[in-house]
Order: sequence, then C-alpha cells, then structure tokens
Amino acid sequence: MFGGLVGNQGGIRSAALQGFALQRDAFVATATAIALLVDVFRMPVYAALQYRQILSQWPTAAIGTLGVVIGTLSGKWALRRIPQNVFRTIVASIILALGIWMLINPGS
Repeated sequence: MFGGLVGNQGGIRSAALQGFALQRDAFVATATAIALLVDVFRMPVYAALQYRQILSQWPTAAIGTLGVVIGTLSGKWALRRIPQNVFRTIVASIILALGIWMLINPGS
C-alpha cells in the first residue's frame, strides 16, 4: 500500500524480496506475480474512470506493449547468464541507487 502511495512499489517490493534470499528465478517470478496482482485490481479502476483518455493513447499503449514483450524475452535470455550472487548484487545496487536518487530529488 505504501509503495502505491509514493509511486515506488517496485523498489519496496524488491527490497523486501531481497530479505528472503530467493533464487533469481523465484525472485523474478514472485515480483512479477505481485505486480500482475496489483495491476489486476488497478486497471479496472483506470478503465472505468479514464477510458476515453486511455483509448486516445492506443498507439502509445501498443508500442509500450511491444516493448514489454521484447524486454521480457531479452530479460529471460539475460537472466539465465547472470550468476546468483551477481544478480543479488545488481538488485541491491539498483535499490541503493534509487534510494539515493529519491533522497536527492524528493517529490520528483
């Protein structure tokens, strides 16, 4: 809930998942499942309240969807090549960098 209010739920989710020492595949699968559940409840609200604005942006949504598919496929390929300890270090480094950025740029 807090992550949704401040707009950084992915970072909070990743920081929490780091504490469980999950294997990289389980980490990614768990984070993805949580994100999908959040979106299952969020998207109907957006659709009900702003369907005209959403429909007017269909070209951007189509390009974004294509980017998600390409990113998912290339990410799956890259994930297989990253050792477990390197994966944890990368995730921790990204969380640290995001935390520093948010401290330096509050409210942006």
